[in-house]
Amino acid sequence: MEVAPGSSSAIAGSALLGAFSTPEIDFGFTAAHNYIISASIINEARVGYNGNHLATNFNANPSQLVSEIDLTGLPSLPPGNAVPNFNIAGFQPTGGTSSSRTRNGTFQILDNVTWTKGEHTIKVGADYRYLTGHSENVYANYRLGQYNSTERLPASAARRMRTLGIHLLPFCWAFPTKRIWTR
Repeated sequence: MEVAPGSSSAIAGSALLGAFSTPEIDFGFTAAHNYIISASIINEARVGYNGNHLATNFNANPSQLVSEIDLTGLPSLPPGNAVPNFNIAGFQPTGGTSSSRTRNGTFQILDNVTWTKGEHTIKVGADYRYLTGHSENVYANYRLGQYNSTERLPASAARRMRTLGIHLLPFCWAFPTKRIWTR
C-alpha cells in the first residue's frame, strides 16, 4: 500500500476479518491580510480551506463470501469489500463492515473591522463557511444482511461447534431471532 506524502496510515482490524487499512490525508490553507486604516480602525480579512480524505479497506471479497456460505436472495452485491454481520449468542460476532471512502472540507471567508475609542473597543464583521462532505459505500455491509440469534446453546454444544469450526449460517437459519436484508 502506498501512502501519499503528508498523510498517515493506521492499521486496525478484527480477529475474524484480519487487518484494516485506514489511510487519512489532512490538509489546510489559510491566508490573511490585516490592514490599519487609521490609528483606531483595523481591518482583518481572511480566507481558508481545510479538509480530509479518509478510507477504510480490508481484504474480503463479497462475491466469494456469499458463495462460500451459500447466501441467496440478496440484492446486488456492494462494490469494494464487505462482510455480513452474524451475531449469535455465545459467539464472537463477525462485525459486519465494508470498505468506504469519505471526503470533507470547509471553505471560509472572514472579514471584520475593529474600532477603538478610549477604553472602548467594537468589533464587527462577517464569517462565511461552506461545508462539504461525501461518504460512499458506508452501509454496503447491510446489503449482505444481518443475522442475529439470541438462542443460547448449551456450553458443551457451543464448545463443540467452535472446535469443529462449524459454519454459522445453518445455525442462524435454524434458530434465528432476526434476519434483515436492506434493498
